[in-house]
Amino acid sequence: MSNPSTPPHPPAWSGPQWDDPVLTRLARRLRDAHRAVAPLPPESRRRLIRHLLTITDLAKRDHALADRKLEAFLADLPCRLAAERDESDTSGSQSSSETPSSDEIACDTGSIACR
Repeated sequence: MSNPSTPPHPPAWSGPQWDDPVLTRLARRLRDAHRAVAPLPPESRRRLIRHLLTITDLAKRDHALADRKLEAFLADLPCRLAAERDESDTSGSQSSSETPSSDEIACDTGSIACR
């Protein structure tokens, strides 16, 4: 009785077997965009990552359009990051003139007694 021959092991995957500079550039820029968004606060990060995932999904069907969308995203990213920093700087620091009075807080419920 002979032993059945075992098939040879497939070679280890060494990456894609194609070289498309446009797709390689798009993939690299998407990776860099994800790295830029990663240190943001969770709520901001989630919103921006969803946007990047939408661009990534679009790249499967239309890489030229995805590249244009990513270009716009990256061009707008410094403004978004600055806005996020400004928002986080001012969100917890209301001045006493911005703090609502107890009457405003009580009437904020919209109850009939306050009107």
